[in-house]
Amino acid sequence: MSLKPTVELEGKTYLTTGEAARRLFTTPATIRRYCDRGHLEVCRHPVNNYRFISEESVDRVLREFSKPIIEQDLGSGGK
Repeated sequence: MSLKPTVELEGKTYLTTGEAARRLFTTPATIRRYCDRGHLEVCRHPVNNYRFISEESVDRVLREFSKPIIEQDLGSGGK
């Protein structure tokens, strides 16, 4: 039995760990780490304790990681 990649709960869309990993181009282990560190909003299934990650927080992390890095002026010699 496989899980659906998304679940609707209280008006929010939640993703499985695998689907969140696909959307963030990373591994399920990294997604679990992000959840444990509070970078992603997570809720747990009451019976099997699986994680479901809010789609909104995945989108937020994706936007944060997509921000361009501001290039520093390396020619100033640190002055």
